[in-house]
Parts: sequence; structure tokens; C-alpha cells
Amino acid sequence: MCFCPTKQGILGVTLTSSLPALKPEICNQTAQLGGHCNGPSTLQLGVLYLSLGLLTIGGGAIRPCSLPFGVDQFDQTDEKSRKGLNSYYNWYYTTSTAALVFSMTVLIYIQTNVSWAIGFGIPTLFMFFAIIIFFAGARFYVHVPPEGSILSGFAQVFVASFKKRRLNLPCSHDISKQELMLYNPPTRGSRIFRLPLTSQFR
Repeated sequence: MCFCPTKQGILGVTLTSSLPALKPEICNQTAQLGGHCNGPSTLQLGVLYLSLGLLTIGGGAIRPCSLPFGVDQFDQTDEKSRKGLNSYYNWYYTTSTAALVFSMTVLIYIQTNVSWAIGFGIPTLFMFFAIIIFFAGARFYVHVPPEGSILSGFAQVFVASFKKRRLNLPCSHDISKQELMLYNPPTRGSRIFRLPLTSQFR
């Protein structure tokens, strides 16, 4: 699951700011001027870099997946579900923006003026509750099975682009006619929708 690297990463960052064994020695101003400060150990740096790496992997996996997964919960053939989908988009971006404002103001203030451990502990606690809520509702979610292979799809795009690089598009000024002429196999499920064809890119 995408939650696992994020959870472990934020927990690791919290531990590096709270456990004395994972923090470098405190260096006062006199020692700094004399150049006698000891830097972080290999273990301390290793835990910090590993935590930041897990956070990056987890964040990169969650953000692109959370919005489409939420959209999959709505049946776009139903009028009531389509209205709910519009509300979902509003709430998704509202809560995302509110969380960003909170992290850029309140959390940074706490980290700077109160404690780094508390400042990192708050998002760790939120992540813990998010995981509990997510798995508590897992049996109610709609799971749309993926079609085909991601890697083969990438390869097909590159091969087709190279082979057809000199071809002229049919009906280049009429997207609807062009879409009827192009290869467009049917989808297997009724809840899977394709992106509309566009003439914005060659």
C-alpha cells in the first residue's frame, strides 16, 4: 500500500527529532566559533535520509492515486452520483488546501518556536488516524480492476509515435470525425471512461 512508506517515513523523521540517539549533539555558540562541533553520525544521517526517501516515495504514490480512487467511488452513469462527484472535487481540493495552509503556518510555528518533535509528531498522529479510517472503510470501497499493463502501454506509445511520425492526421479540423476513424477498442467495465481526444498536441 502507498500508506506504508509514508507512515514509516514520517515516523522516522519524528524519531530523528525526538530520540537523543538519532540527533546530533547540541552545539553552543562558543563551540561553533571554535569549530569544535561534532557533526551527525553515519547512523543518524542514514535514518534521516531513509525517512526522507520513504516520505518521497509514499507521497509520490499517494497523491496521484487518491483523486482517481475517489472518483472510482462514483457511478458516472447516474445523475445523483455525478452531482456527488462535483461535491467530492470541491471537498478534496478544499481539504488539501486547508492541510497545506495548516502545515505551512501552524506546524512551522510549532517546529520553530516550541519543539521539532511535537511539530513532526502532529502529522504522524494525523497519518496514523488516516490509516485507521482508510482500512476501516476498505470493504465499502469500489475497486475498479486495472486493464492491461502500464509498461506495455508506454512501449506501444513510443513505437507507434516513431512509426507514424510522418503521417498526416485524417480530418485534422474535426475532432469528432477523427475520433471515429482512430483505433478505439471498447473498455471492459462500465465504470471506466477514456479521456476525450484533443487536438492540442500533435
